Amino acid sequence: MSPQPEQVIVAGWIDWAPEHRDEALKHFQEVTAASLAEPGCLAYVMTGDALNACRVHVFERWTGAAALQAHLDTPHIRSFRERTAHLTRVARQLDRFRVTAAEPMTSQRKDVS
Repeated sequence: MSPQPEQVIVAGWIDWAPEHRDEALKHFQEVTAASLAEPGCLAYVMTGDALNACRVHVFERWTGAAALQAHLDTPHIRSFRERTAHLTRVARQLDRFRVTAAEPMTSQRKDVS
């Protein structure tokens, strides 16, 4: 088996003031399509927490550190930062993971075809 190229995953959460979370999610929705269209973007998901009115969960998967850095420098991300600057961010916990190996997750359950 040949070695897989290193991927980067960004995962965690961002807490916003309760009155700002939905607006933050709206702005995330606006940049999602552009982010998914970027070279090297394998996944880009921001979701509201069902039990915490402040929290947005973050999951991004990139083909490597260069693809992630290019994403952070895009005009749509700069615009996102400008459009959310007035929103109150309370806390955040985001981690960057370097993945050097991955394998499919198996299940005993059969999918409906």
